Amino acid sequence: MNTDTPMVNDKPRIPEPLNPIGRCFDSTAHLALFDKSLPLEITICHGIGVSTMPGEEGKTIMHSWIEDAKGFAYDTTWGAKIKAKYYKKKLKINYMVRYRFREFVLLWGKEQHPGPWDEKIKAVGETMKGEVQNESSTTNDQ
Repeated sequence: MNTDTPMVNDKPRIPEPLNPIGRCFDSTAHLALFDKSLPLEITICHGIGVSTMPGEEGKTIMHSWIEDAKGFAYDTTWGAKIKAKYYKKKLKINYMVRYRFREFVLLWGKEQHPGPWDEKIKAVGETMKGEVQNESSTTNDQ
């Protein structure tokens, strides 16, 4: 996981995503299950926040990440490891559900997907899908 933010002209350079945008629940699950470099005590987090991605700033989003017992957040989309407190502040996380690893695995098996499972977070996902579909149909109409 990258802990350094590269700078260009005294501004943070936005790296290319490590995993596809919109696939954070899948990539978080993959990291939680298969990355042996993670600490043993992790919590998988699903939340609602505000996008900081260029072109998407200010949009309400659902997101998934991992936190460890030492207070670090692991963002699987961007491959970043940063202080969880800063991470949640930066993404303006206003609603969050935390799953201990065992609970996460059991829910994944029961639901047959890695999340989101919480109704509030799923509702944001449906809104996001609708916005993407509306943007696609507007682009196709032109």
